[in-house]
Amino acid sequence: MIDYAMYCKMMHMNHEGLNASKIAAALAADVRKVRKWLLRKRFAPRTGSRRDSKLDPFKRDIGRLLEAPPYSARSGRCGCAPF
Repeated sequence: MIDYAMYCKMMHMNHEGLNASKIAAALAADVRKVRKWLLRKRFAPRTGSRRDSKLDPFKRDIGRLLEAPPYSARSGRCGCAPF
């Protein structure tokens, strides 16, 4: 992943006359990624896609279980019959 500092280093090295393969070697990055970022006019961080969690349908149950007292015979959570 390219952060702003690495992007600035790439652009600075490019303005000094280094090509993409030399920049990639100096920064230990993939040459294809360096070429892609050198074509950009400005830095834009990656935006991830927003999707629902797989646990969303179970949030209420998880919250209820976390609020319950820890394992004990009286809680019924241990699989034993309550007294």
